[in-house]
Amino acid sequence: MTLYLDTETTGLRPPHDDLVEVALIDARGERLIDEVCRPAERWMRSGWPEAQGIHGIAPEHVADARPADAVRADVADLVAGEDLVIYNARFDLGFFESQLPIASAHCAMLAAERFFAWYKWPKLIEAAGWIGYDWDAAGNPPHRAAGDALAARAVWQHMCAHGWPGGPHVARPGA
Repeated sequence: MTLYLDTETTGLRPPHDDLVEVALIDARGERLIDEVCRPAERWMRSGWPEAQGIHGIAPEHVADARPADAVRADVADLVAGEDLVIYNARFDLGFFESQLPIASAHCAMLAAERFFAWYKWPKLIEAAGWIGYDWDAAGNPPHRAAGDALAARAVWQHMCAHGWPGGPHVARPGA
């Protein structure tokens, strides 16, 4: 089965930064995981104002949430042996310290770059626009994990329905 993963984080430097939200969506669009999580304590003391300005998740929103490591463990259990599609896979996989026991990882961003053949490293919001994805109708805003995972699913399924062979695989961070 193909699963779709997205994360929201304290910043752009995995594994230095940490998770603040994770969504895992199945091929039908059902949410297997959709939750905020509490990053490492050092982040709770310092905050993450730049990232917060993008996704809107503040320290007070995650103060009572489960620890990021617990959510990572749940993701690992659910993705075992499955195919995983992630928009900017190398980035998101970098926030999972141990290798996820997946069958394969596909980067929807690199696929969109090749499929649409006119734009290098397209942002998810751009690729979603190219296929006519309606964020409002989907009911999930961009820059939140569930919204982005659902949009990545729509982009991936569009490309596959129009002849994309389902790649490329991505190497794990550090590989």
